[in-house]
Amino acid sequence: MPASQPVANAAAPGTVVDQNPRDGMRPPNSTVQLMVSTGPGQVAVPDLRNYQQDTASNRLAALKLSVGAINQVDSYEVAAGSVVSTVPKAGEKVAPGKAVTLNISTGLTVVPDVTGMSQSKAEAALSKVGLGRRVEEVQADGKIGTVTEQSYKAKEKVRVGTEVVLSVIKSRPVTATVTRTQTVTPTPSPSDTGGGPTDQPTGDPTPNPTATTELMP
Repeated sequence: MPASQPVANAAAPGTVVDQNPRDGMRPPNSTVQLMVSTGPGQVAVPDLRNYQQDTASNRLAALKLSVGAINQVDSYEVAAGSVVSTVPKAGEKVAPGKAVTLNISTGLTVVPDVTGMSQSKAEAALSKVGLGRRVEEVQADGKIGTVTEQSYKAKEKVRVGTEVVLSVIKSRPVTATVTRTQTVTPTPSPSDTGGGPTDQPTGDPTPNPTATTELMP
């Protein structure tokens, strides 16, 4: 009397791959155990995040999985040369021999645009993508505490940990007020200088030009 037992095997599902007992005569109504394939079985893809590429490859090989494509991806959370993610994803079950794609970190991150933000918001935005910052205080028009410039352009790719210099308004420009004072010297009046009309002679009298002629007898 046959009885079946499912087993994982490379053969197609439903195929008898073994039996017990194998051969020989048996009494009537003896039980024969049949091993029926359920297919090659499945293996869970391991979580390889933060593993170096070589170590990740060895783990896959130990589970009879192979390394497929290797892609370079930007990540501010995973060190350069380490696995960011896999395809299929970690925990997904696959057949033995399945090729697993490794996404490897470049160690690069994208600089956000923080101009126009307050200093605190700009610092938080940089920290979120793994960047450092340094503040330089400047005098400029605008709201005090606002970022006016950044040392790396928005969307530029840089190494994780790169220091971005922020120009932050500390005070507004001082406008100098120039006061000009003009001194006007008054013109002297005739009464002050004695140059007005007067009834008194101002010098020696002019001699009378009339001459006297004496007649001889």
